[in-house]
Amino acid sequence: MSDYFSKMVLKPPRRKSDYLQLVRISFSLLLLGVLLDEFSTWLVIESGGYEMNPYVVSLMQKGLWLPYDFAIIVLSVVVVHYCYRRWRRWEPLVFPALYGALRFLAACHNFLIFI
Repeated sequence: MSDYFSKMVLKPPRRKSDYLQLVRISFSLLLLGVLLDEFSTWLVIESGGYEMNPYVVSLMQKGLWLPYDFAIIVLSVVVVHYCYRRWRRWEPLVFPALYGALRFLAACHNFLIFI
């Protein structure tokens, strides 16, 4: 595992297949985090709980929470693709991975509340 980490993360990818593997990991983490967070929030709300984030509450009341999440996913794909085409750099892949990881942690917190 440490050899994979040092090869794929610490050193920039040399081949396009290495970059595509980082893209798959990064965007899979983004999709997994967002979907689990939305599902777990729905579970908590349906079981009598409530959303604590006032920004998300206002988005939910306006019916814009799902379109907002969809827009974040599409925007991150577009920006990362543009940055790669423009500068051939892998660093923009940190944003979708970090955002997905944070949403995954929020989903874990929601599941703990649900249990």
